Amino acid sequence: NSLSELQDLLLPILHPKSTSGLKVDLHHVHRNVRFRSWIRNLYLDLKFSRTDKMQKASSALLYENYPNLVSYQKLVSTFGLQQWNKNPQHREDELQRALEAALLKDCATVWDWTLEDTLECIGCCIVGMNEFNFYCEENKIYDFLTQDYITELGRYLYKRSRKISKDKGKREITILEVGAGEGKLGA
Repeated sequence: NSLSELQDLLLPILHPKSTSGLKVDLHHVHRNVRFRSWIRNLYLDLKFSRTDKMQKASSALLYENYPNLVSYQKLVSTFGLQQWNKNPQHREDELQRALEAALLKDCATVWDWTLEDTLECIGCCIVGMNEFNFYCEENKIYDFLTQDYITELGRYLYKRSRKISKDKGKREITILEVGAGEGKLGA
């Protein structure tokens, strides 16, 4: 029920340098999508679900209470995203590729792998995750609509439709939302 218990259970099985008789080949594990999905979800749940940030977010945001959207600043302060790099300069799978290369070359660095390194190597995509990512995944939020986003989008659409109206000589402009999903944006 804790991250340390999960690590104690899985590292002897998954770590590439394990001497346990239960050790598995990471290349086989990498191809098992169900296992990767299950272990990723379990790992993220144990790492983030009980943190203070998640408790605060669960009570403060209540995303399902739409249309009561939160401000961007509230989102940032709730999850502590002030230092979050929103524009990383590396490829998403760069660390996974580096870990796979180290494994293939049998580098000495493999000895120091944590459970997180091992899970990243098999494609679990967990490095760099935080409570915000976990909250969005748990609540199936793919576009986190904030008051600021809606205000700016409305401002852009208003200005753009006025320009099109003027340029085309039309009084009415139709705006079509394609791929509306649940329709929260158009509501």
